[in-house]
Amino acid sequence: MTSRSPVTRFEQGRYTIQNLNGTFIRGDLGYEILDDKNVYSVSFSRGFLPPTIKTGMGMSYKRYVYSDYFINQDSVSGLQDIDLEIQNAYIGHSFELFPASHPSLHNVYLTPGIRVRRQLYNKRPAYLDANAGNYRNTTLYMGSLSLSQNNFYRSNYFYEFGRTEDIPYGFYINMTMGYERGEQYDRLYSGFSISASDYINKFGYLFGEVNIGGYYHDNDIEQGLIDCRLRYASRLFRIRHNNVRLFTDIWYTRGIDRQPYEHLRFTNVSGIKGFESQLIQGQQRLSFLFEPVVFTPWVFLGFRFVFFGFASFGVIGDPVGSVLENQVYSGYGLGIRIKNDNLVFNTLELSVRVYPNSPMDQDNVIWSMSGIPTPTFSNFLPQSPGINVYR
Repeated sequence: MTSRSPVTRFEQGRYTIQNLNGTFIRGDLGYEILDDKNVYSVSFSRGFLPPTIKTGMGMSYKRYVYSDYFINQDSVSGLQDIDLEIQNAYIGHSFELFPASHPSLHNVYLTPGIRVRRQLYNKRPAYLDANAGNYRNTTLYMGSLSLSQNNFYRSNYFYEFGRTEDIPYGFYINMTMGYERGEQYDRLYSGFSISASDYINKFGYLFGEVNIGGYYHDNDIEQGLIDCRLRYASRLFRIRHNNVRLFTDIWYTRGIDRQPYEHLRFTNVSGIKGFESQLIQGQQRLSFLFEPVVFTPWVFLGFRFVFFGFASFGVIGDPVGSVLENQVYSGYGLGIRIKNDNLVFNTLELSVRVYPNSPMDQDNVIWSMSGIPTPTFSNFLPQSPGINVYR
């Protein structure tokens, strides 16, 4: 007998149909192991793309099967089987509000939408106290109203290795209201989001967004958040035969009266690149990323090469007081990305990363070789009603 983990295991599988019978409906069937949780999913959706697709709709089903530790009424900790189902359905329609002021721009659209989200536990701890909010059976009814304009300009050397890319710019403003019916208590939800971007000549591409949301219960706000992000991509510099672009990302998130099990951490997406410590957590986080990228002219058997470096800094702590009072963590790295447009494989990334003051569960030096998908831009198309995500 051995307790060793298997050397290899199946972690993710997905089958997707992009356009079912010409209806522009996308179908997804998937399975994955996420943080030791078995996740089964099926969904059908048609996104908004006015004026071609003005009515968006969708429905989805997800099931999470896993085990978790739970402290019962006798203060005894034990392993509990959890079986959770989440069902979603939404529909919305875009109405042209203002015509475009220029032939190269798209119209401004007003989009109302409604959504129903049901959370049902088939297996959960038998004892639920007033603070066991993560195990409540709930149904959330939401309605939203958004104002948006989504435009594109063409450029290159952002994420692709020289190919022409459509860069979105415009704005998106959304207000969402909701009513949650659940065990033990009901509550209201409200959320507000605004995002915008533009390309400033001789300066670069600037994108900003602000998300605010939370539930209202017992005359107070709970499970709320304030989330602000600013991203910048410089104009393209030509150095000898290389094309160089600089990327920066500043991201601040603060939780408001979150549940004890809801924490912010540094991740590869939100925080410090490659930082995966579980020990550093809190409900307030500020991070900064600086990444220069050098697109070389080298081509070998269809493979193109890009060099990059990065410096990431972040602080994380309790929601009380200034986030800058907490310890600063950092990460630095150098690497190369290799891609062949004639192959279906992801971009290959080779890198070395250094974390000078990492905690005990984070390596100080990481040599990495992995396949990464091509990043995508945030667009300004209408969206289905939803909760502003605390991540």
